[in-house]
Amino acid sequence: MRKTFSFIVILVVLFSFSSAYNAQEIDRKVNSFAPNFTVNGNDSAFTLSKERGKYVLLNFWSSDDAESRIRNIFAYNATKNSKEQIVFAAVNYDRSETLFDEIVKIDGLDKNTQFFDKDGINSEVYKQFRLDEGLNCYLINRDGKIVAVNPDLNKLTELL
Repeated sequence: MRKTFSFIVILVVLFSFSSAYNAQEIDRKVNSFAPNFTVNGNDSAFTLSKERGKYVLLNFWSSDDAESRIRNIFAYNATKNSKEQIVFAAVNYDRSETLFDEIVKIDGLDKNTQFFDKDGINSEVYKQFRLDEGLNCYLINRDGKIVAVNPDLNKLTELL
């Protein structure tokens, strides 16, 4: 009986250590794993987990936030000629999809990289990335970990 009890205690202790070790921090901070999400576009969808094995530059933007819109153009241009295997995706939070479509045309962006979040501030993506605190750009590594927030061209070159 005593051996059985000791064996069970050892298993419980080992299990608790292993489950604590395997926990991954999912957040929007550097060195955390990015929250997984899917957002639908006109003819396509973007799912972050499907891009594992590649670098992902993920930008959130709105025409109401000039800094995020400029960053979107910069990020798109920085990645479109990239020799590295990097995926660019941008999620928009404008008031209407018509406005979004017009801005994508005016800014000369590829519609396949731009996604309008129809649920807006009520979407899970908006909540997971806490976009009410600011629209940011995230560089995510091949393992799904955030390695930079709002990286400039030098940071992109250094990390890639």
